[in-house]
Amino acid sequence: MEAIFEDQVTVFVDFLGFSSASVQLDESIQLKLLLLLRAISTMRGEFSNDSDPPGANMSAIRLRPTISTFSDHIVASYPMSRIDLGQDEQTTLGLVLFDVILRIARIAAAALSIGFLIRGGVSKGPLYHSNGVVF
Repeated sequence: MEAIFEDQVTVFVDFLGFSSASVQLDESIQLKLLLLLRAISTMRGEFSNDSDPPGANMSAIRLRPTISTFSDHIVASYPMSRIDLGQDEQTTLGLVLFDVILRIARIAAAALSIGFLIRGGVSKGPLYHSNGVVF
């Protein structure tokens, strides 16, 4: 039987003030928020690592985390055992965290453009994350 959990870097993000915004803000802000959430939902999917083989140009790293969304909640995870960049574990972790920062920065900038802040956290440890299920 295969293991249920994998060692993963996991990111959780949500929007501050979302529940009040969904009912108290004017329609134009609600529409902008809905459009942002729809755009974020298009990121949903399973993990892929389309990076060039180890030893090739390190600028060709293309990681796609597993991403699940519900309402204003976003969970992204990177299964460390499936990331082979030909680097030691610390360097690979640094590259994953760089990808995390870029993704969160895009979400934060989009949220801020319509007047919202985000909050969240990053952890590393055992997780099951597949087909929209986070355990």
